[in-house]
Formats: sequence, C-alpha cells, structure tokens
Amino acid sequence: MNKIKAGSLSSQLKKNSINRYPDPSYSNLLNKISRKHKVKTSNIVLSNGSDELILYLLMCLTGKTSRILTFDPTFQCIKYYLKY
Repeated sequence: MNKIKAGSLSSQLKKNSINRYPDPSYSNLLNKISRKHKVKTSNIVLSNGSDELILYLLMCLTGKTSRILTFDPTFQCIKYYLKY
C-alpha cells in the first residue's frame, strides 16, 4: 500500500497547478526546442500527432480547387480530410 500522506500529496498537487490548463502557446517547450536545435521558434510546429499535422498542412497548402494526388499506402486521414 502506498504510504504517501494525503496532506503531502495535496500540497504537491497545488504547488504544481495540476488543475490548470497548460500554456496554450507552449512557449517553454518551443523555447527549449529552439535552443537545442538552433532554430527560430517561428519555424517549429507542434501538434497532437501526425493526423493533426497533416490536417494543418492540407489547410495551409490546398484550396477548394486544388487537385491532390495520393498513393497507397498512405495515412487514411489524408483522403478523409480531402473530402471536406
């Protein structure tokens, strides 16, 4: 059985603001990546996974009249996103 005292755990959770949403701009993470890889933060894109990043790319690089050629096998989300 875990012997952590409830008071101790509660104070740690409050100290770390675990009940708060993270910084939506992820500025700390972006700055660390920027320094480590020696690139500008404006050249870094963060996403919640490959599907979301593919969606961002399609939104930026295509339009209603764009024609897209895909090859199988590929990410299934590409064909789904292109329908809408």
